[in-house]
Amino acid sequence: MARCTADGNVTMWWSQENESLFGTGTSGGHGGSMLSSIGGTIRLGELVPGGAIHHAMKVNLHGAEDYYYDNVTGGFRWPATTADGDASDSYHGTVPALREGSLLALPPSFDVNAMGLETEAAKILARAFQDYGAYTVDDAAWSTYAICTERSPAGRVDSEFETAWGFPINEPSLDVPWSRDMNRIFGALNVVDNWNFATWLLAAASNGTVGAGLGVPRVSWAPYFDPNPDMIAPVSTASLSGTVGPAEWFLSPVQVTLNASDSGSGVAAIYDRIDGGSWQPYTASMTVGVDGVHTVEYFATDAASNYETIHSVTFKVDTVGPVSSAVLSGTLGSGNWFRSPVQVTVSASDVGSGVSAIHVRSDGDTWSTYTGPLSIPTDGAHTVDSYATDLVGHDGPIHSTDFGIDTIAPSTSLQPDKLPDAHGWYANPLRLTLSSADATSGVRSISVRIDSGTWVTYTSPILLAGTGTHQLEYFATDLAGNAEAVQTRSFTLLGPWFPPIRSAKGGPTESGLTVPEAVQVSLSIPPASAVGFVVVIVGLFLLNREKMEWLQRMRSRSTGRCPARSRLSWLAPFRWF
Repeated sequence: MARCTADGNVTMWWSQENESLFGTGTSGGHGGSMLSSIGGTIRLGELVPGGAIHHAMKVNLHGAEDYYYDNVTGGFRWPATTADGDASDSYHGTVPALREGSLLALPPSFDVNAMGLETEAAKILARAFQDYGAYTVDDAAWSTYAICTERSPAGRVDSEFETAWGFPINEPSLDVPWSRDMNRIFGALNVVDNWNFATWLLAAASNGTVGAGLGVPRVSWAPYFDPNPDMIAPVSTASLSGTVGPAEWFLSPVQVTLNASDSGSGVAAIYDRIDGGSWQPYTASMTVGVDGVHTVEYFATDAASNYETIHSVTFKVDTVGPVSSAVLSGTLGSGNWFRSPVQVTVSASDVGSGVSAIHVRSDGDTWSTYTGPLSIPTDGAHTVDSYATDLVGHDGPIHSTDFGIDTIAPSTSLQPDKLPDAHGWYANPLRLTLSSADATSGVRSISVRIDSGTWVTYTSPILLAGTGTHQLEYFATDLAGNAEAVQTRSFTLLGPWFPPIRSAKGGPTESGLTVPEAVQVSLSIPPASAVGFVVVIVGLFLLNREKMEWLQRMRSRSTGRCPARSRLSWLAPFRWF
């Protein structure tokens, strides 16, 4: 029963016509709260910042998941007088105490501030659940839960709620702070053992002459209220201790101590949280040692459930120096070697007060204030050191950056194992040894290839075999990645020497003897690769025992490129000795 308009007629819920003001109050709308359809409804001005709900509420749960039904209870309990018409088929809850008409509440021992609630609106609702509770009055019909809110000529709570808090009361997403808070609250509710129904009926039959005690003095249904209630919240304060530096920065970890006082019922508890974390009961001083800016929030409650406004204290901690680093730019070779001049850019960061200055030096030279990138042009190994200073005077650690510069390629030399003849030709086979030198980073490898073949890494002397002209290409690479220009050398190899041919004819005389000698030479080289031949006749002649005379006359009966077997003949006049 309620007045829907100011000074209007009192109307009943649905088709109800008569209701005794001294009755049980169980037949009003939604089972009623003293027969008023508006009873248990969250009113305008209650679920807003600074608001409070000072009455029992009513909620709907999902019958298929929550409400219990059996033939004895019928799926309801006092103060409800009935359950849904299809309760026997639709109620499938497993907790016998949870039926239509049950009173749900957060236990008095439950710490609302330790629930991890993310929204202030949820905290208002949770405190009402703990102080007054809520009656289950209907089936929500699907897997959800609902709280009853006012929708009247004065306005709508759902509109007021969204305007005040910035998010809807009927939030469609489960993964937002308000929805998570509702899950936390409804998941923590307990069923309260309601009044005894028989006692209630006796009190109702007395037309208001007795209360729940069924005697004199009368005991009110509602809890006893102090005629001089404590309506003033406690007052809490915070104090900080530590080593204070410039610009209100602490140069050491900070100890935060909270205190509270209450002029009425006394302080019940102090709660705190650091940097937006979870609320925790305050038990002792806390130490904050991480560099950066921190905020500690806190409030106190008293024994009369007065909640203080949340306070906060912000402070800054800087216990360590900044960190510097260097970035190198240039033509990067292998490893930490560069093949060009290097530019070194230094930077620094500080999680505390901030960077004041950066200091640098190169190759152990004098420290100087960094103003811009350093240019290192010379070949060799280099080290750039840096450190930074923050605004409160902390020096950071020295950071060293090592690198090398090598802009000159290595140089390779070649050494044959024998000398060439007058024509620059070499006897076959020929062994070639390569060696390379690099003044800075050092030689990594020598690459070679023969007669335009595949490039391979040089590991040991190269053996050239086979008559003809051969081409050797080679170059060296250093550890910085510099490669010298390819060098090319050509080598012409001759076939093997034939054994000496000695004449068996003739003999020495005082006047000498001329001996015609026919000599046949068989070449062992394949005809296709024969490029020529050399026949050498060596004679040592002694004339009159005073001088040597070399006489040679050769006549070839076969000239040009020779077949596999050629007949050569010559006359060699010589003197025996």
